[in-house]
Amino acid sequence: MKNKQLLEKIREEGLYLGIMFVTCLIVFKVIFYREDMVSIIRTVFSLFYMILLPGYFIMIYWIDDIDFKERIVLSVVVGTIIVGLISYYVGIIGLNVKYHVIPIPLIVIVISFLLNAKLNK
Repeated sequence: MKNKQLLEKIREEGLYLGIMFVTCLIVFKVIFYREDMVSIIRTVFSLFYMILLPGYFIMIYWIDDIDFKERIVLSVVVGTIIVGLISYYVGIIGLNVKYHVIPIPLIVIVISFLLNAKLNK
């Protein structure tokens, strides 16, 4: 798959990810009806950012081979494993856990996107 086709496919699936995000917001609001909306948005966004998106961008390599639904399920597992392992080893090196939240998922997303773009030429 060429890079332009890959970007188009990611844009198309980004719409599905947005729908999933809104659906999760609604489900969380129903379950935690006493919580304010800002807390729910923060919680759902952090789950997507820390777990789903890193795994999704890692799984882009198999965009032609695996269906979107299957890749989303695998993305949760892969994202949890990769971000968790990197966070563990960065913590062993000495960086405090409170500094892992933003850079680690972002680094995983950027590196996996760039590698997939390079491999899909």
